[in-house]
Amino acid sequence: FRPNSGLAKDAGLDIGPLGGVAVNEYLRTSDPDIYAGGDCVENVQLVTGKSAFVPMGSTANKHGRVIGTNVTGGHDTWPGMVGTAVAKVFDLSLGRVGITVEEAREAGFSPIVASGTGLDRAGYYPGALEAQVKLVADLATGRVLGAQTVGKGDVSKRIDVLATAITTEMTVETMANLDLAYAPPFSQAMDVLHDLANVLRGKREKVTGG
Repeated sequence: FRPNSGLAKDAGLDIGPLGGVAVNEYLRTSDPDIYAGGDCVENVQLVTGKSAFVPMGSTANKHGRVIGTNVTGGHDTWPGMVGTAVAKVFDLSLGRVGITVEEAREAGFSPIVASGTGLDRAGYYPGALEAQVKLVADLATGRVLGAQTVGKGDVSKRIDVLATAITTEMTVETMANLDLAYAPPFSQAMDVLHDLANVLRGKREKVTGG
C-alpha cells in the first residue's frame, strides 16, 4: 500500500519521508487550517520515534476523533502507534506489533529474542490450537520492543497484550508476572508470553548480571 498524497502535494503541503502527509501531534498539516488523518498520513512509531506508514482502519477512527475535537475548538493529540496488525490467511492467524530485530538494531537498541509455541487454551481442553510467538526486547533495559506470531490458534489476545506492553514501555520482568486471565476454555495457566518473558529475563541476567 502507498499513501495517496497527490492532493496534498498539489496543495503545497509538506510530505513525510515515507510519502505520506506530514502532520503534527494535533494532526495538523503544514497549513494550520488543514488537518489530515487516516491512510494518507504518516504516524510516529512510538518505539523508535520515527515516521511510520501503517494504514489501518482502527488508526483512522482514532484520527477522526482527534481531528473532530480540534476543529471544534478542542486540543486533543495523537501520540502515535506501535504498528499493531492481525490477519487471517486461510486457516492461519498472523499478528505483529512493535518492531522487528532488524528495526531494533537500526534504532540503536541491542535486541534479544525468544521464540516459542503456546496453546490458546489449556492443552487438555477440546479445541486447543497452537501459535508460534517471537518476542523481541532490549538487552540493556529489558524493555519489550516487538513481536510476531502465527498459528491456527487465536493470536489477537497476545497481540493486544503486547500492544499494551510496548505502548507503556513494559519490561520483560513485568511481563513475566502479568496477571492475565486464566481458565481452561480460554488460556493456559502460564501463557507463552510468560514463558518467553522468563527466557529473556534469563538471557539478560547472563549478560548484565541482573
